[in-house]
Amino acid sequence: MEIRYTAALDDFITANRVTLLHRGGLVRLKYLIYVQYAYVIGPLLAVAGFWALLVTARHSLGGGDGSAGFVISLALMGGGIGWLFNPMWARHKLERIFNRRKEPHDYTLVADDAGIAAARGDGAAESRIKWSMLEKSTETDSCFVLLLVGGQGIPVPKRTMTPEQQEELRDLLARHVPGSGPIRMSRAVS
Repeated sequence: MEIRYTAALDDFITANRVTLLHRGGLVRLKYLIYVQYAYVIGPLLAVAGFWALLVTARHSLGGGDGSAGFVISLALMGGGIGWLFNPMWARHKLERIFNRRKEPHDYTLVADDAGIAAARGDGAAESRIKWSMLEKSTETDSCFVLLLVGGQGIPVPKRTMTPEQQEELRDLLARHVPGSGPIRMSRAVS
């Protein structure tokens, strides 16, 4: 089976998200806290800061020294508002990486029972990946993501595939790669 496609930023971002979600430990936790749940954590911090500001103001009106509480409340509110920008900063960072790699390029991917061969359209790069080098594969709404043992994710966009090619790739992945299947993804970085 042969698939020809042009790499797109959204495919790169999807592969990055899937890779981070499938990695364990601190990497996954940091991604979840700083990007995936930023729209929950940010407002909570801002509200906590506002509440602290009200408590500090009430304490100051009663004759107490509220300078430390004022600083803490401003830090909480500022941190909460800043937290809301994390997904945008993450996307901007991925855009810079994508552009530094001088993408987009045209790619040809050939998958068969021996593995996957990928080649850049301009002939500058070519690689052969045995099925044993894939730790897992995942399918999102927009692409298949092949997760290499070293932690890198390779996107294979569905937009360039016929339904028959998608089914053929699913069959190959199911036969050769353990833990293959669909995944539900939210749109935190998009």
